[in-house]
Amino acid sequence: MNFKLRDLTILACLTGFAICGFAFESLIPKPLPFFRLGIANIPVLYLIIKNKFSSSILVAVGKVLGGNLLVGTLFSFQFIFSFSGTIIACFFMIGLRFFFANFGVVGISVVGAYISSLVQLYLASVMLSESLFYLFLPFSLTSIISGIIVGIVVFCVEKNLEMKLAW
Repeated sequence: MNFKLRDLTILACLTGFAICGFAFESLIPKPLPFFRLGIANIPVLYLIIKNKFSSSILVAVGKVLGGNLLVGTLFSFQFIFSFSGTIIACFFMIGLRFFFANFGVVGISVVGAYISSLVQLYLASVMLSESLFYLFLPFSLTSIISGIIVGIVVFCVEKNLEMKLAW
């Protein structure tokens, strides 16, 4: 990874946005446990769409570490769920973008949100030693909705920033 100063500045801004989004989402009441709208994933998805795969992983890790540190949940169960879901979903989204370049931004976002929810649901069921299959449908629906919303936002952002950043 050979980064120039301009690239590092952009990464720092995107990571800062992701951390602020993470903190903002923690203030919003959640209809389901572990459910987040996904505002903090906008920079990660943007970087994946721009084929900046290593940068997207850096921002994803920074988002989870910085966001959990900021809201006071670093190394808690919430951190474990967040980190696992984010990283595994990030790799799935990168794989989709790499192997299926024509896969749309909304589709990649929905897959990422869905995988993150599945990972968190699986971890919760393992930690509680209890089947949480009854939460599968609500988690699926909320992840699809949030994935569509985040995907549309990233699509609009990418179209507007395409000429301004030239990255």
